[in-house]
Amino acid sequence: MNSQFEHLQLPRTNIELPKRIKGGGGGNKRDNRDIHGRKLLAEVSTIIERPVKEYAPFGINPKLIFKLKLRSEYSLQDKQVTGSGLNILEKGSKSDEAIVVFSSDDNLTEFRRRLESYSGLINDSPEYGYLDAIEELVRLEPQDRIGPLLKLEPLEHGELVPLDLELWHTGILKEMQDYINNLNEFLSSFEEYPGMRVTDRYIGEYMCIARMKIRQEVLEILLAEDAVKEIDRRPKPAFENSSQLSISISEFPEVISPPLDVDACGILVIDSGVQRGHPLIAQALGDTEVFSDSNHSFITGGPDDGDIKNGGHGTGVFGVALYGDLFKCLEEKNFQPQVWLFSARVTNENNEYDPDLLLENQLEKAVAYFIDNYPNCKVINISLGNRDSVYRDGHKQFLLAAKIDEIAYRLQHKNILFVISAGNFYYQPESDELLRQKYPSYLFSENSQIIEPATAAIALTVGSLSMGKGSLEYAEDASRNAIAKVEGYPSPFTRIGFGVDGMVKPELVDFGGDFVLDRSRIIDNEKGVSILTLNKNFQGSQSLFRVYCGTSFAAPRVANLAARLFTKFPNASSNLIRALIADSADIPEEIPDDFQDDEKQQLKVYGYGQPNFEKAAYSTENGVVLLEDNRQIPVGKFHIYEIPPLPEVLIESKSFSNSFVKQSKSIGDLLESIPERFAVGPVIEVTAIKIDGDFVTLRPPGDKPSIYISKYFEGGSCPYLKIYDYTKNTWFDLGTVLYNRHNKDLQGEEIHILGNSNITKLRLEEREKEITFIDSITIKYVDTHDGMEHEVNLNEPNLNSTDGVYMQLFEGDSFEIDLTTLIPSESSDIRLKINGYYQPTI
Repeated sequence: MNSQFEHLQLPRTNIELPKRIKGGGGGNKRDNRDIHGRKLLAEVSTIIERPVKEYAPFGINPKLIFKLKLRSEYSLQDKQVTGSGLNILEKGSKSDEAIVVFSSDDNLTEFRRRLESYSGLINDSPEYGYLDAIEELVRLEPQDRIGPLLKLEPLEHGELVPLDLELWHTGILKEMQDYINNLNEFLSSFEEYPGMRVTDRYIGEYMCIARMKIRQEVLEILLAEDAVKEIDRRPKPAFENSSQLSISISEFPEVISPPLDVDACGILVIDSGVQRGHPLIAQALGDTEVFSDSNHSFITGGPDDGDIKNGGHGTGVFGVALYGDLFKCLEEKNFQPQVWLFSARVTNENNEYDPDLLLENQLEKAVAYFIDNYPNCKVINISLGNRDSVYRDGHKQFLLAAKIDEIAYRLQHKNILFVISAGNFYYQPESDELLRQKYPSYLFSENSQIIEPATAAIALTVGSLSMGKGSLEYAEDASRNAIAKVEGYPSPFTRIGFGVDGMVKPELVDFGGDFVLDRSRIIDNEKGVSILTLNKNFQGSQSLFRVYCGTSFAAPRVANLAARLFTKFPNASSNLIRALIADSADIPEEIPDDFQDDEKQQLKVYGYGQPNFEKAAYSTENGVVLLEDNRQIPVGKFHIYEIPPLPEVLIESKSFSNSFVKQSKSIGDLLESIPERFAVGPVIEVTAIKIDGDFVTLRPPGDKPSIYISKYFEGGSCPYLKIYDYTKNTWFDLGTVLYNRHNKDLQGEEIHILGNSNITKLRLEEREKEITFIDSITIKYVDTHDGMEHEVNLNEPNLNSTDGVYMQLFEGDSFEIDLTTLIPSESSDIRLKINGYYQPTI
């Protein structure tokens, strides 16, 4: 672990310069349908012409399953997919839109007919322009069936462990039952691997799951099964058993109030009130108030009397705001508050707002009371929202959110910071099984966007993450499964952005829990997957703790972090605290495949990521934060800052070895390595830097260097295929072949559609800095006289069979084949079968 250091101050020069304005770019349309359609037809042929050896190993007739990968920013309607003869099994993000199954037509007749019409290969009036959206057709590979937890923790050789296997549900219950029965017989038949078997199963209307004990040696066989959707480990629950929550206060050391000598920051929680007598709250509770209606008829009672119906939402939010990570506190049996808490109750005993009272007025009164009376109260947590007020793109700001912004701006001299939960989204499919099946794609529906007041611009809005835990109750049942189950995956109830005018909302995410699917029933607040916090009814239940799920409990984790930063930096502005929190945030290491490569989708879900107190509060040896606060940079301008003086230990006279001196840089080399762009607010161009009191001019950034993408991405590029149409007297570019086969281990066979008898020549061209290795080439065609399919090899001796003897094409080389010497003039359905790979040379 890196050592911790205090952040450094960033000295500012007196130079202020205008920012350069740069133009933007546009999109593109697919304007070569004939070539693209033939490419897709070739991929169809590759999919349906699978070798027999790839079929199921134990008597199950597999379905034909593959993915339609879509162009960026394109989509397909369900009726367009089903109208093409395809059945949708699962829909993902726009970069991986649909996984489809063909259960009745192994030849994909309707899909091929539409592709041929789209390509102009047959005279059919419809163009089927929606096929523009399809980028490529990709078969499912074994790695596509490995679940996220199994990817993180692969099976060891010889390990016998329980795993969950999910099958593609055909809709026929008996067929699924037979499959699992056959699977059990298959596993039990291995005498050399005793103990393998199916231990539990669940076959619902939309899901089919088997819990099985299996070894790594047999796992590889099942991963090649077309009927297998996913095989994964089970997440462990947050704690081993419920008794861990039933610890009495006598088992804890004395709870001491937050320190007074450093003026610890306070958090105002605007919610349903708090249980003031809770032994883990009382010592850190500063003040509580009820902001009722004028007649005291709707909101009655005191600060402790709210949220009777829901069991203490306010007290639960308080627990997280006060301690942050209560799991850690419970494990260490150390509950030492570092912040003060204040409570403003604004709801009745059912956690409802007064319908006749403007919440904006309640908010105004609550904030004014606490901020005026308690100067250390700087963080305001609001884990309440109006689920009926969902933000829609292009709409105006909500009234309550606008009020929050108005208060924050008016009281900016008080340096207060609002932290607001994004709100909970309860997706309601026709069956709860579909929630697990459609997670996380349903999070991108219009109804899942953030709710009022989470759109407030100056506030920090917080979405929710799964902790990566599993069910505590009946954990061995195949029918009981967490939805997200991977740490860092979005909670199945979180809401996403963007906010008003496309602003990043939510800016942050933190742990808020998960849902559990028990057969066809969704369970919220399940102990194993939920957030641990404090129990309002601790006296009756004999437990100081309880669990909740929701973004309501992710927001106070950030509020706790903000208050601790205010305590460490007591003179900081709220803008600086916001910046430190955002700078400390990181996107989780593991995120769903649905938006793995889609930065826009990631930004909608995660914002800037999950914050970290240590990273926000301290610099490290290899991560230094330079602080500057309370500076106003005019719109369209940027400021230049000096690099602060280096510590004496780095500049005092030293003696170095000759080998070290030879590796050091000249002043010219040093200037070459100085970055010319920094991101401080807007991106700025650096034109000068101050060294030893003198300004050294830096040249502006030059043109983009010549960079070959294949140098940085293993996929590289590929050789290109062209065909000659004698009727049009021209060559057509069909695109790349041997795509992504960038080393010998990835060598394989591909089939590419060429066309009909008017195609007389083909050419393979190597245009990049790479070498193409061709092992074999075969021309396939249908003879129109006998209607039979034929194959013919080339006269080139090295290309007659796949024997490891390669023809090589270097950059600039090409290889041409005259088809008139190989196949009859009246041939149709001409295809190229090629086996090989390529190797980048840089």
